Amino acid sequence: MNESIPEFITPEEIEAIPEAKEIYEKCMAQCWEAYSKLQGLGLKNEMARYVLPNACKTKICVSGNFREWRNFLKLRLSPRAQHEIRNLAFEVLNRLYDIAPSCFEDLKNGTSIQMT
Repeated sequence: MNESIPEFITPEEIEAIPEAKEIYEKCMAQCWEAYSKLQGLGLKNEMARYVLPNACKTKICVSGNFREWRNFLKLRLSPRAQHEIRNLAFEVLNRLYDIAPSCFEDLKNGTSIQMT
C-alpha cells in the first residue's frame, strides 16, 4: 500500500489545545516528508512506512466466526478498553447484530459484557 495522501487521526485531547495541535501537525508533516524521501531513495513502501506514526489512517479487513467476534466484543466493549478500539467494537457489534440479532442480542443489551 502506498500512503500517497497524508491522512492521520488527531486525538480530541490534542485537538482541544491549539499549541498541542500545532506541534502534532508539524510532526505529522515531518513524518510524511521523511516517508516520501525514503521512497525517493528507492526503498520499498513497506520499508519507508517505518517512519509513519501510529496516527496514520489505515484500512483493514478482518474476518472471524461468531465465537471469535463475541470474544473480541466482550473484551473491547469494556469501559476500560482504549476509546478507539471501543468505538470500533461498538460499530462491529451494530453490524453483526444486524446480520444475526439472536447471536449478539445479549451483547447489544450489555448483559454479557464485563464492566470492571
